[in-house]
Amino acid sequence: MEGFRDIPAIGFSATELMALIFSRNLVEEYVQDALMVMRGRRIEVELLFSKAAAAWVKDKSWHPSQETALLKDGRLRMTLKVADTAELVGWILSFGSQVRVVRPDSLSVKVKEEARRILRP
Repeated sequence: MEGFRDIPAIGFSATELMALIFSRNLVEEYVQDALMVMRGRRIEVELLFSKAAAAWVKDKSWHPSQETALLKDGRLRMTLKVADTAELVGWILSFGSQVRVVRPDSLSVKVKEEARRILRP
């Protein structure tokens, strides 16, 4: 990120660090790829929501990069350019069986593995 660098936290309180970030108006730049808060490598995600989920998912702005297309059968296709994080996996899982990861395959695998871990005794 141009104009932004990670700074060591030694000697700074959390309040001082936040004041530094806000004073330089870097918050938007720092979290631009984050779905919510966590940062990571940016990936392009394509999701397919069921007709039932599409009814309410389509009206919410989840991320500035999101693009949606309502399909003829009522399902919703969504693409996002977001950070590849555990937060993203959790967000996708929050839709349960009403969403499918179309791409990337690596994200689909992560979601499936996490769903399996949920079911483990």
